[in-house]
Amino acid sequence: MIPRPSVRLAAILALTLAVLFAALPTDALTPGKLPHIGYLWIGAEGSDRVTPPGLQQGLRELVRLSRLADAHSVDEFRDPTSIAHSQLIDIVRRVARDPRARALD
Repeated sequence: MIPRPSVRLAAILALTLAVLFAALPTDALTPGKLPHIGYLWIGAEGSDRVTPPGLQQGLRELVRLSRLADAHSVDEFRDPTSIAHSQLIDIVRRVARDPRARALD
């Protein structure tokens, strides 16, 4: 099944917002509490079979990106020969590739 363009747009928007907010201080989170992420669906329960897997995959990539950013400096990302740079490029390619290619995987 090919995801609708609105699902892809929502995933890209969520990733963009997450990257922008990743620069904010993390002291605002209370230790021991994790934020919850959800989405609203207008339709019969269980009728949305595309969004949950796409949302989960997008969140996995976001966690990978966050961990990568925490582990490396900006200079490492700028160096095209570094492992950090190649890992960043891999994440971006997985997120940005054509959704029709995912249906064929």
